[in-house]
Amino acid sequence: ESKVMMQPLRRGSGLSVMSVVLLSLCAVLSMMLLACMTRRCGPGNRAASDARRRLLPADADPEKIQLLWLGGKVEGWNVVPSLLPDGAVVYSVGAGEDISFDIGMLNNFPNASVFLFDMTPKAIRYVQKFLPDYPALVFTEEGLALQPGTLTFALPADTRHVSSRAVTEDTQDQLANRKTFTANVNTLETWMWHFGHSYVDVLKMDIEHLEYEVLENWLSRYSESPLVRITQLLVELHVVPKPGNEHNPEVMRHTRLVEGLQKHFTMVARHMKHYLFVRRES
Repeated sequence: ESKVMMQPLRRGSGLSVMSVVLLSLCAVLSMMLLACMTRRCGPGNRAASDARRRLLPADADPEKIQLLWLGGKVEGWNVVPSLLPDGAVVYSVGAGEDISFDIGMLNNFPNASVFLFDMTPKAIRYVQKFLPDYPALVFTEEGLALQPGTLTFALPADTRHVSSRAVTEDTQDQLANRKTFTANVNTLETWMWHFGHSYVDVLKMDIEHLEYEVLENWLSRYSESPLVRITQLLVELHVVPKPGNEHNPEVMRHTRLVEGLQKHFTMVARHMKHYLFVRRES
């Protein structure tokens, strides 16, 4: 897993008292996050209720589900429009230099709230140019991770590109010659608490290979994870299975992840690396 480097506690006579204080604080924060998932909370106070949430019928035929394509020809995504309530909450993680999906969402669903997240310097400059013309876009300069803090990211080898990849134990050798930067990251649970959302109607994730680590973690603690609060999951899975590479470790990991998601979601569409999973009624 990716590791966020934290400063160790200094030893001293006050350690036991400090430990009690920190443990108490963690308990309070955990209770607040849990409460966020079950009721209206947070400064935005725009939480979706059970009554307005729409799920896919358990017996729905994926081939017969009407889809709506939003965005450009290459970087666009499918959604199921019939499952988007009035005032839909959309989290779009990984903006890059193409927010045509997000603008398309606002154009087609004027009452939707779209929350953009990206920590890449080039993406930040790009998104900021659109904010004056699209006040319904809420932009946060953070990346998605499994715990709040900072992570080191490697810039793309080709400076014309924008996507940055997290430097972890698994990727540090591969990315050793890249220029790097440190950026703030946060959890989906924290974002939902901050903006006051119990549910996310659409979560779009394009996070350059970190999707495997994040989704695997969510599946491992499914009933307590934000996955149970997501209706439509749009995710770019960067590993591409091909005939003959079924036993490649990365492909096997990819296959396990897709099978794990399909226990709770229906895979409704796939366009290149862009997958659409929709949560089913239980």
